[in-house]
Formats: sequence, C-alpha cells, structure tokens
Amino acid sequence: MVKMKNNNKIRVLVTGMSPNLGGIETYLFKIAQNINRERFELVFLVSEGKRACYYNELNQLGCKILTIPSRKSNYYLYINNLLKIISKNNYDTVFCNYNSLSNPEVSIISRIKRINTIIVSHNANSISSIKTNILNSIGRQIVKFLDIRRISVSRIAGEWMFGSKSSFKVINNGIDVERFAFSKVIREKYRGVLGLTNNEVFISVSAFRPQKNHLRMIEIFNEYLKYNSDAILLLVGEGPLVDSVKAKAIEIGVDQRIRFLGIRNDISELLSMSDIFILTSFYEGFPISLVEAQASGLKCFVSDIITKEACFSPLCQQISLNSDNQEWAKIIANNQTNFNRHLGVDIVRQNGLDLDEDIKTIETMLTF
Repeated sequence: MVKMKNNNKIRVLVTGMSPNLGGIETYLFKIAQNINRERFELVFLVSEGKRACYYNELNQLGCKILTIPSRKSNYYLYINNLLKIISKNNYDTVFCNYNSLSNPEVSIISRIKRINTIIVSHNANSISSIKTNILNSIGRQIVKFLDIRRISVSRIAGEWMFGSKSSFKVINNGIDVERFAFSKVIREKYRGVLGLTNNEVFISVSAFRPQKNHLRMIEIFNEYLKYNSDAILLLVGEGPLVDSVKAKAIEIGVDQRIRFLGIRNDISELLSMSDIFILTSFYEGFPISLVEAQASGLKCFVSDIITKEACFSPLCQQISLNSDNQEWAKIIANNQTNFNRHLGVDIVRQNGLDLDEDIKTIETMLTF
C-alpha cells in the first residue's frame, strides 16, 4: 500500500491534459471532478504554451498544474525538468494517459524512481508520421519490461498499445449519466437562443485531429443537405486541423450550414438540443462523446471501426467508411426512427457505463 504523506493525501502526477479538447482531456477532467479529493491530490503536468483544457476548472477543484517545456521544442530541457519534477515532489503514483507510446519518458522515469506507475491506453490505432510510428514501436517494447499497471478504455485499445498477449484491465469510460439525461426544457431554450427552432441539428463532439476524419464528415453532411436543406451541423472542439476543415466547408459551399462552436462546457445541453450525432473517425479507443450522445437519447451514425463497446444500443448505427458519401446520407435520412429520448440514461446504466464504479476502480489502482 502507498504510504501517505503528512497531509494524509495520496499525491498523483497526471499526464495527458492538452489544450485540445478530446477524449483524454474529458476523461481526466471527469476523474478530477469525481475522485475523493480528501484522499487524493492531483497534480497535472502540461506543456508550456497554450493553456490546457479545463485550466480554470481544475484550479477551482483544488488540483495543481505544473508546466514543463515542450518535448518537441527542447527535448533536453524537457527531460531535465521531468527528472526534477518526478524526483523532488514525493509522488505516490504517476498516472500516464497516452494515445500512443511514442513518448513514454514519464513512465520510464517514474519506474526508475520506483513510483507506482499506471499507463492508460486511449487509442486503438494511430495516424502519424513514420518517425512517430517508429518511436511508438520502440515504446511498446520498452513498456513490456516495465513493472507498471496497465489500463485500457477498451479491449481493442489495450491490445493495440500493449499487445494481445499482455495483461491489462479494461475500464470503459463511464459517465455521470444524469448529467446527460435529455431535457425538453433545455432543448427548446437552446434552440431558441441559437436560432435553430425549426432546423434539424447534427452534432459532433471531437478534437480536430486526423483520426476524427472531419473532412469526410462535412462531405457526408453536404450530401445529406439534398434530403433536408435546412439541416445544421454543430462541430464542438478545437485542434490543429480546425482551419483546414473550415476551408473545406467554404470550398464545397456548406460553411453557412456549419457552426464551429469551439471548446464548450455545456455539452449535455447541446446534445439535448440536437437531433443526430455523427462520428466518422478512422479509429477510436472508446469515444466518450458517443456514450454521452446515447445517454441523451440521440440517434447516432458512426463509422464501422468505432469500438463495439461504445456502440451498445439500438440508437447507434455503424456505417462502413468504404461506403460513399451518398450512401451515408441515404442511410441517415432513412433511419431516423422515433425514440423516447428519456430512455437513454437507462440504456447507458444497463450497459455498466455509470461513472461511480469506474472511479472506485481507478482510486484503488492509484492507491496500491
């Protein structure tokens, strides 16, 4: 068992929080909100530059935030600072959250210092440079020899990162179910505020990164406008590709039908006001936004490679990425059956994706 410090709290260094809202960032903020803060002190390690997601909210929760030079801008300074931070701050556990193992330095250093170390796999594949893929392969081999605890958000994500023969614990991304329950009152209020009272509203919540395949999404939406020219697409999130997606929208003439909402803290309200959730990713670990959408009772149309554990209800329909844009649009137009949206929360609970049990399991792993 971890020996507690004088303040009777278990100190946990957390990596993975970035400026771009995505699955890892949502996952970590959810833990920060719900973990027993009388037992645990969370310290988030973030790169210098743009402010990390949930910066103000984490401060309000009593979490600490440490900045470190960017790994890409000055690798020597990054490693030097990392050594100092891990060596001198008496952490009980280091909680590493990765999309790939191309940069496992935090895990390596923490194990050299004999600190309880946990790696969480959040992805089931990677679209990146040859250099990054080579580093990822090297990282996998190194991690095999580390005495660490391994968590994955899905079976496929764990096998991809750690190997099919490796031991890891699957903890699916549970949610605060009641928070995402459908509300007719909020739906009418938000649609009025956004001037979308009579529009059919699509929504996608995901960071603008290559794996999310936003360019394909807006091409599909453009085809769907042939079925309903009044439809609107809400894109929630930020990321390095947002400008190229905006440019593509202008190029194909759908920019007036798409609203880029940036990072939001009212996702549940936006889901209540929407009619259709869409996700065209090339790959996913366990898309928490899809679970939230189903909790809100939304009809969801997603790519066929989406993790099966996250597509667990009749609300979720998978479509092959090999199908053309016209086929996607036709399937969406012909499969919008009526559903009592208030039943979404029950479906999520029945599939074991309520948050409370996940937090208990994570607290146990952070402690021992």
